[in-house]
Amino acid sequence: MADTHIKYNDHSINSAFKNHYIVPDYQREYVWKDEQVEQLLADLLDAYNTDSQKAYFLGTIVTYDSGSQFELIDGQQRLTTFFILLCAIKKIYMDHGEQTSVIENLIYSPTMNSEGDVINLYHLQLQYEDAGNCLELIEKGQERPNYITQSVEDLEQFIQRARRYTDLTELTPYALRELVKAVYVEAPDKSSGKRKQRVHIEYDLVGYIPVDELIKAEQA
Repeated sequence: MADTHIKYNDHSINSAFKNHYIVPDYQREYVWKDEQVEQLLADLLDAYNTDSQKAYFLGTIVTYDSGSQFELIDGQQRLTTFFILLCAIKKIYMDHGEQTSVIENLIYSPTMNSEGDVINLYHLQLQYEDAGNCLELIEKGQERPNYITQSVEDLEQFIQRARRYTDLTELTPYALRELVKAVYVEAPDKSSGKRKQRVHIEYDLVGYIPVDELIKAEQA
């Protein structure tokens, strides 16, 4: 079995977005609302006004290096927000007649497809259901096509299913089929001297829900 190596790196926005990231299909969708985004921007502005030369810690992300790109395991809400922010900054530059090449290099990089055509490969790609090409449309300043997303309906259906098992004391095969779509088990990490393995559960209809968020919801 292959060894598991855990590496920690410090990144700025500039260095982080030189890499290519994918958000796998077992992750849940982007769910940040105006409040979370506004709070993040307010924190950034406050830190800048306090000391514009001091580095500001934006949080952590957890990735898996597949060789050509990084699979985003945790932190996609924040990273997606910064990607959208870069697109917004690019538009502001364009509206004021400023050069956008520096920003564009953080959003995408040119590559050649299988047909030999040069295309822009976005540094963040969403693979979960209903994502479509929404980030590309945001970057180009285009509106998403008018169709009713299934996300809300799927969430409501999942909640209805889950409510039938609120008194469940044992996970039955029927409940498992009703609620869980797939279970992903990572290779064991023995770096601490103990065998540790991370398990990711993809729930039916709603995808991946991070364990820390489930714990927060239970403690609220």
